[in-house]
Amino acid sequence: MKYFSIRRRLTLLMLGSIFLAWSAMLPLSFFSARNEINQLIDVQLEQSAQTITLLDLHKLRVLADSTEKADSVNDKDGDNDRLNMQFQVWTRSGELLTHSPGSPDFAYAPKDGFSTITINTKHWRTYARHDPKGKYQIRLFESVKSRESLINRDAWHIAQFLLVVLPLPLLLVWLSIGKGLAPLRVISDMLSIRNAKNLDPVIPETVPIEAKQLLDSINHLLEGLEQSLLRERAFTSDAAHELRNPLAAIKVQAEVALVSEDSAQREQAIKQVITGVNRLSRLMHQLLMLARLDQATWSFTKPVDLGNIVVECAGGLADQALTRGISMEVKAQPESYWPGEASLLVTMIENLVDNSIKYGKENGRIRLGVISRKNLILLWVEDDGPGILPNEQERLLDRFYRSDNHPDVEGSGLGLSIVNKIVEIHGGKIRFGQGINGFGLKVEILFEHFHPVLT
Repeated sequence: MKYFSIRRRLTLLMLGSIFLAWSAMLPLSFFSARNEINQLIDVQLEQSAQTITLLDLHKLRVLADSTEKADSVNDKDGDNDRLNMQFQVWTRSGELLTHSPGSPDFAYAPKDGFSTITINTKHWRTYARHDPKGKYQIRLFESVKSRESLINRDAWHIAQFLLVVLPLPLLLVWLSIGKGLAPLRVISDMLSIRNAKNLDPVIPETVPIEAKQLLDSINHLLEGLEQSLLRERAFTSDAAHELRNPLAAIKVQAEVALVSEDSAQREQAIKQVITGVNRLSRLMHQLLMLARLDQATWSFTKPVDLGNIVVECAGGLADQALTRGISMEVKAQPESYWPGEASLLVTMIENLVDNSIKYGKENGRIRLGVISRKNLILLWVEDDGPGILPNEQERLLDRFYRSDNHPDVEGSGLGLSIVNKIVEIHGGKIRFGQGINGFGLKVEILFEHFHPVLT
């Protein structure tokens, strides 16, 4: 069995998803930032041109001189943090009136607006605009290389921010998953204190919807274990009680046979020992049968003809019925198939018929049979004996239960428990009613909805 951490697995999955999203977002953010910065610089270029067009020619020449001095200072100081913007002033007839020293050798173009040009292998971003009176044109130039350098630097700063803040969501994912899995740790802690003496259901204050089905299954399992332990304890207690009586009787009779000088009395005592041993043997056989039925996992694929089994069981117990003068009537429909284990179904029917023989009245009647209707099979055994009280019917399936109506009949009280267990593992139902002509007891077993495989 392999173990793994849900928290670690979820964290890795979440981190993988975040990393993939981040990997896609980083280039997108970089190029988006480039585009935004590029547009912003264009706006600044346009605004600069608009401002310059408000100046007269004299001020434009002064601006050109100041630009020359500023450029020389920037070149000396190595100031590369600002754009190198140049300008030219043209008349409408194409005469160059003035220009900044670093402006390119550009021929007059009367069209206003943005354009990107190449002069002597150097790329420029340019914007032209006429003054409000339309006397001359102002054209601004920005080096594309300087512009790209600035754009890439600012865009990379934005992308770097995403890289720096990446550990924060990773930490939040780890803490969030831990917080989300906290109810599972509570359930685990509550389960860790459960044992054979404490099988109470696990009921935490809060339960995640995703864990509800698992918790319901666990509680159902705990309930089943508790019921199983209760049945086991009751079974052990009842079995010990049932075994004590025949063992005590065998011991007494053995002591009588040991000390008795009368051969007839000794022989009778030995016969009683043998009777007690036989009774104890039957009880042990029934206990082993119940243990086998409880513990085994049953899977039936071969259909069994219940009609044939009913006929065979009736024939096998006919002599036992005749010793009490009981007549048996059999009505068995052939080809009443149901998937099952033939030996178990034989035991089931034999126990029912044996009970009717033992608890029915002498010179009475027993009727048994089976009928089949589509996906339904009904099997019954009934007699005309004294029967049982209606309020006792619900206890007939309890192990070791014996009715006070038959105190003189020997038995262990396990026969119907075995029958009920066999019926259960074959997917049937058992019910009780009045027997022949309203007397005695009738036991019906109903099998519904044929399944090729039952487990």
